[in-house]
Amino acid sequence: MAHVELKELRKHQREDPVLGIWIRAVYVDKKPPKKEVITRSSQHQTMSRHFKCFTVIRWLLYRENGEKGKQLVLPAIYKHVVLHSLHDDMDHPARER
Repeated sequence: MAHVELKELRKHQREDPVLGIWIRAVYVDKKPPKKEVITRSSQHQTMSRHFKCFTVIRWLLYRENGEKGKQLVLPAIYKHVVLHSLHDDMDHPARER
């Protein structure tokens, strides 16, 4: 994946319709009301279930993953870029068949 500036990543996390809500929730350490979460997407329900695993460091949202450390939570805008990069840069499995 191409280099992304932290400033740009913070902006995209805040502007993401799902992550923006959860960054604020984690920062104040309070989940949005359950009724509000249920009426939103399944992504919000997943975020709610894993709420205790999230942390905000330097205004970036991470998921704490036990012994593996912290994983940066990517905004949806980067999904295509990451999948494309993994497909092209990690060698497609069909090449070996």
